[in-house]
Amino acid sequence: MRITATHLTQWSDRREAQGMLPVLVRRLISATARTTALVMPGGDSVNIPGWDGVIETAEGNPWVPSGVSYWELGTSKDPALKARSDFKKRLEQISKADAARAIFVFVTSRRWPRKDAWRESVRSLNAWADVWVWDGDDLEAWLETSPATALWLGIQLDIAGHGIEAVENHWAHWGNQSKPVVTASNLFVGREESRTALKNSIQQHEPLISVMADSQSEAVAFVCALLIEEGYSTRAACVFRRT
Repeated sequence: MRITATHLTQWSDRREAQGMLPVLVRRLISATARTTALVMPGGDSVNIPGWDGVIETAEGNPWVPSGVSYWELGTSKDPALKARSDFKKRLEQISKADAARAIFVFVTSRRWPRKDAWRESVRSLNAWADVWVWDGDDLEAWLETSPATALWLGIQLDIAGHGIEAVENHWAHWGNQSKPVVTASNLFVGREESRTALKNSIQQHEPLISVMADSQSEAVAFVCALLIEEGYSTRAACVFRRT
């Protein structure tokens, strides 16, 4: 499965994309950069006043600046208008000294052919340490570096293939089958040694880890719960083989 800029542009027309774009970018940042601070509200919190994102990283990558960066995101059909508006508005809300030490990042889920021209025009103002701009084509390339995030988005877009599932989705489906629902805390009761052993095996990057349980589904759920708890779920997936 491959998420393309065309998929992202089509998705941008859907109402839910406004709240999900920050979630997508947040997951990509978490999966591909070493962050020391990450604030990027998504979903129902997308309309909270303030910056769309404030990030601090110890080690960035081609899409995430090192140090402090301020992010604005949009799905509107006119990304140039949105970028101009956000750039002007946010400069009025940050001190010159803080802006001079940080990078402004604008992200649109649509294709924006003239993004480089806009970036150079605002860079020339020397208001920020630098200005970065990413559009749907850049997000496509970024998604290629995080298969687990691409899988998660593929499920949202209903284009994911059979036999593979995001860790969070599998855990939610398994835990919600009973009433009351099974929580990770419930599942770990009496299995503290197994939990620690699995955690250590993952941290040591063991190539093959065997997990035993009363059933295959319980073993998979146990692993999913730990991956989520330890923050590994954005870099993992559930793959099922037909027998």
